Amino acid sequence: MPRGIDRYDEARLQGRLWTPAAIQPALGCWLDAGDPSTIIYATGVSSWRDKSGRGAHATQATGALQPIYNPSGPPRITFTGQAFFDAASVTASGNSYDVLIIGKPLNAAVERKLFFGNLSVDLVMITASDAIGVWNIGTGGFDQIGALTWPGQVGLLYYRTTDIGPFGDTGMSRNGAATVTYENVQTGYTNAPKIGNRTAGFSQPFGDIYEMIFLISSNTLSKTEPLIHKPRLEGYAAWRWAKLGAGDIVGLLPASHPFKNRPPLIGD
Repeated sequence: MPRGIDRYDEARLQGRLWTPAAIQPALGCWLDAGDPSTIIYATGVSSWRDKSGRGAHATQATGALQPIYNPSGPPRITFTGQAFFDAASVTASGNSYDVLIIGKPLNAAVERKLFFGNLSVDLVMITASDAIGVWNIGTGGFDQIGALTWPGQVGLLYYRTTDIGPFGDTGMSRNGAATVTYENVQTGYTNAPKIGNRTAGFSQPFGDIYEMIFLISSNTLSKTEPLIHKPRLEGYAAWRWAKLGAGDIVGLLPASHPFKNRPPLIGD
């Protein structure tokens, strides 16, 4: 977090902060652990309520598979064991989507998956190389995406998936990097979409998720389309979660990022 003037609080008190609520009609789902009113839980979380207004809630009715809600330090959803949410309503409104994920993977795991599934692509990180990639169900193999890494710290991941014929482009960018690295993966299968840990085989828990923002298109996206909301979402998340105690996420943004020195404001 930059020292000196607290630009986040200044903008917040003046009512000038930009938030994902401004993204309409593209905002398909907004899951925010920093808003306790959206978390329905007893011993585990049965529902993570969508803030987009579309009712795209993530749910888990089976108690043994419910993730844990940690309300402070910072607030987060923790996936242990085989815990996951059903995300059928989250991704039902479009075949293609962009997702901003704010989270912290586990350190001590062989493989970690954050499973989306409706395009038959699992988001994977392998511990041995800390490599982000996708598990391509069409070929049954791991496709690494460039040299991206996600070590065991809080970070931002911007993830784009497309649906083009039998193949799609899956792209990723970490911590505000301008370049999105793409991998071509097979699509066309129908798996029940999930958020969290895949429950079969050698998969291991992902860790903590603080916030997830889905931008869903009713049309097929391609990797040539501009990522017009990406910088604002990254700036919003970095400044907000630094304020909520997640560490210096603003410091992870590259010097060239448009919101390195201030949070995004209404009108940006």
